[in-house]
Amino acid sequence: MAFELQFFGATERVTGSLYVLRAGPHTLLLECGLVQGTREEELRNREAFPVDVAQIDAVVLSHSHIDHSGRIPRLVKEGFEGPIYTHEASRALCAIMLPDSGYLNEKEAEWESRKRQKKNLPGIEPLYTQADAEACIGQFVGLEYEIAEANPAGPDADTARCRPYSRRVNGRTDVRRVRPNPHARIQR
Repeated sequence: MAFELQFFGATERVTGSLYVLRAGPHTLLLECGLVQGTREEELRNREAFPVDVAQIDAVVLSHSHIDHSGRIPRLVKEGFEGPIYTHEASRALCAIMLPDSGYLNEKEAEWESRKRQKKNLPGIEPLYTQADAEACIGQFVGLEYEIAEANPAGPDADTARCRPYSRRVNGRTDVRRVRPNPHARIQR
C-alpha cells in the first residue's frame, strides 16, 4: 500500500496545522487548525481546503488547541461527514472552545461588515458560526489511551501490562512505555 503525506499548514509558520495523509484508497486529514497572525495571514483560513472535502474519510486531531482544531467547523459546514478522532479530553475541550471561536467569528464579521459598509463595500460572512461549531461536535469520537503499568517481573522484563489511562504510575523506573490502546472500540 502506498502512503503519501502532504504538509499544508504550520509550515514556515507555527499555526494552521493541516496535513493530508493518503494510504491506498483512504484520505485522512491530520489536524485542521486556524492560521493565526496578521490579517493577511488569517485570510488563509478562507482558502479552499487542499483536498475535496467529500474525499476525506476521517480527521485525526492530536489535541484541542485552536491552531490544530479551529477549522473543523468550517470543514463540516462545507460537507465533511466523517468521524473526527481525538482523545476524549480533547473532544471535551473542543466542545467548549469551538463554539466560543464561532461566536468570536460572528462578532468579528459583524465588526468588519460595519466597517466595510461605511465604504460602500459588501459585508463578510463569518468563517463559521457558533451553531456551525456546535453541530460539528457530534462527529467527534473521543478515544482513551492506556498507560503502561509497572511490570511485576521488574524493569528488565520485555513487556509491560497495560491498564486504563486512569491508573497512574508516578516515579517508577520500571515503566516500559506508553501506547495507544489497540483494543479500544471505535464507534461513530
